Order: sequence, then C-alpha cells, then structure tokens
Amino acid sequence: MAPLIPGVAGRGSPVDVLPVASPVDITVALLLGKGCNRGEYRGCLLYGSSSGRCRSSAPFPGTAVAGRPQDVQLSPQYPQNDPPDPPASSVHARYLLLLVEVVTLVILAAYLGHHAALPPPIFIPYKPDTSPLGKPPDIPKRFLIEEADFCQRRPGLQIIAYVHSAISRVKQRNITRTTWANASAYDMGPISVNIGVVFMVGRAKDEEEQRIVNEESQRYHDIVQGVYGEHYRLLTYKALASLYWITRHCPHVPWTLHSDDDTYIDIFLFNQYLQNLGEVGKRNFQCSTLRSRSVLRSGRWKVRYVEYPSNRYPLYCSGAVWFLQTRLIWKLLKAAKSVPYLWVDDTYITGLVAKKARIGHVRLNKRFGRWRRQPEMIGKRLAWFEMLIPRTVWWQRVLEYHRKRTLRNKRTLRNNHTLHHNRTIIS
Repeated sequence: MAPLIPGVAGRGSPVDVLPVASPVDITVALLLGKGCNRGEYRGCLLYGSSSGRCRSSAPFPGTAVAGRPQDVQLSPQYPQNDPPDPPASSVHARYLLLLVEVVTLVILAAYLGHHAALPPPIFIPYKPDTSPLGKPPDIPKRFLIEEADFCQRRPGLQIIAYVHSAISRVKQRNITRTTWANASAYDMGPISVNIGVVFMVGRAKDEEEQRIVNEESQRYHDIVQGVYGEHYRLLTYKALASLYWITRHCPHVPWTLHSDDDTYIDIFLFNQYLQNLGEVGKRNFQCSTLRSRSVLRSGRWKVRYVEYPSNRYPLYCSGAVWFLQTRLIWKLLKAAKSVPYLWVDDTYITGLVAKKARIGHVRLNKRFGRWRRQPEMIGKRLAWFEMLIPRTVWWQRVLEYHRKRTLRNKRTLRNNHTLHHNRTIIS
C-alpha cells in the first residue's frame, strides 16, 4: 500500500489519498507539465503523479484518516471554484530551483560513484610508532623535492646511486660529493665510470632543517626529499621511496647502487667488476651477504615478536653497499606489496622482499674490507666499512693507484682483478 499523506479535497469531493511522489515523478510533472494546468500545479509540485496526471484537480492541505475518506472544510481563502493562477515568476523560480537540485544530485551521485571505486589513501608514517604491523607498507610515491630530470640532465649514465642520509649529516654528504660520487670527473681509461648520485632524506623536523635542505638542493640539485619521517625505524620507507624514484625517473640506467653516506667505495674497480659480470650474476644482488642472522630481541636494534615472528632472518645484503640491475627493481616493488613491513631496511629489501621476488645474491664478502685490518688492499677491495683515515685521504690513494695502473697498461685491471671466488646463491 502506498504511504499515506495529508488528505486533500477539492470541489466538495471526498479527500483523495495520494502516494508520495519520487524525484523522477516531480521532474516529469514539472518539466513536461503533464496535467498540471491552472489549479492542478500545486498537487503536481507537492505530490507528483506517476501517470503524468494529478490525482486531484485542486489539492490543498487537509487531514485524512487511513482507510476511509473524509470531507475537509476548505479554507475561506480558497473558494471551491478554481484557484487563481500563480504568478509566472513564482512558477519559474520553482522550476529553476528543482532543476538545480536535480543537477546537484546527479553530480553528487557521479562523485560518490567515482570515489567508491578508488583505492584507500596511501599512509606514509611520520613517526615510527605508527608503522603498520603484520601487513605490507604503502610505497611512497610523492616527494617534497623530486629532481625529476636528474638522469635526463646526465646522458650516458652507467650507474645511478641513491644514498641514505639524514638532513643533519651535511658534512658526510659533502665528503661523498668530493670522493667516489665525483668519479665521473676522472679519466681512468677503460675503467672510467659515468655515475649519478642522489641523497635521500625525509621530512624536516623544523624550519631550520628545511632551510638546510632547500639551500643544499638549490646548490647541488642532488637532494630527493620524501614525505616519510626522518627516523632510523622508517628507513624501509626511505628505501621503497628510493626504488620507486629510480624506476620512475632513471629506468634506462643499467645499474643501481645503494649506499650509506659514510661508506668507502672504489667505484672504478666496482665498475670494472660489473663490466665483466656474467649473465647469471647480473640477475642478482652484488653485495656482502649475511646468512641466517639471529633476530635481536633486546637493545636499540631490537625487533619485537609482533614485528617479525621468526627467530632468524633469510640471507640478505649488508646495508652499507649493494648493486642491482635497474631493470629488476620493479620486481622488488611488486613483491613489497605482499611482504609484511619490517623496519630493518636491509633485511626487508634485500632479504624478505628479494626472496619473494626470487632475486638471489652474489656473495662478495671477500671483496669488502676493513681498513684497520687490510690498509694495503686498495685495488683489491671494492668497498670498506671501517676506516681509520679520513675518506678524502683514502680517495686520493685510490686515485693514485688507478692512475698508475692505467698509465702502465689500460688492460691491467681487466686482467688482474677478475673475481674468481664469487658464487651465486638464489634465495
């Protein structure tokens, strides 16, 4: 049964109980004007008619009892004959108002339908205690400072390096810029390398930090600032943002290098090694690996059970330095969408995510050194994790070594430094 509405009466007839009109009925009645002549326009406007005709020729407010008709005394201001025609301006105003309402409803329906199909908003934490537990992290895709044309401004790049750094570590970045990150400025014959280096930083904690970032960016144009918080427990977000930035702006560069801002890398020797690498090795991480390490449950670097239930990590790269072909990075980003978040970035990216993406590791442990043990190994070690001398002094020794070898014989490094002890391990 149609819902009841206040009864109406006209011409002395019993009250006619009308169904509630839908917006479509009202629109048809108003815009097409079916049956809405003279006094009938009030009934069509208030109640509508699915048939296009008004149920009563002169409807006025009254009362009705469900189930039985009832006579209603008409108001003295409305005689039983036809009421006067409404002013034309009033009718046009009603038509215009209804048209605006209909258009608004259509726009609102389209808006809600569009946003209902959109994925949930991306959440990038500013503080570490808001990081997700037990589910994959969102990949940061927005940047406060992006340097989108960095690789386009440097044609012929062989290596794109992204360096994890904190905003406050200005000195470390400057030293990196004057040492291995500036290797493209040196002609070393067959081992010359064309490398581009960007420094990845997070959100500034205050205006002073943002001022540092802005001035450094304007001077060097090698700062990429993400929207994640600047905290060591958010380094995984920094790593994911870095990988996304490279796939978006530098996919054509053959090799990607990750490094911290305090490492010592013989980039000439590393480039020579990569040139001689076989096809199997090119499908894997090139790094110093850590195998089946126990999970720390106490101390500053502790990982809670709810963050990582297993007691051991899979095989992964030491986070200080690793190489990977750029064409494989998209696999890491795809796999990260299904690997639960872990704030230990080197374990997460090169261990858990690499295992999901089926990317293995070439173990270069014997090619990574510590200066305090092997100071004479320049030309034989690809990188160092510890140094007892300033990096600028070490870099001058590296340059002297390669200049001498290049002047003597341009094929010396190719013949003498082929690595015989590498082995590939598929995670």
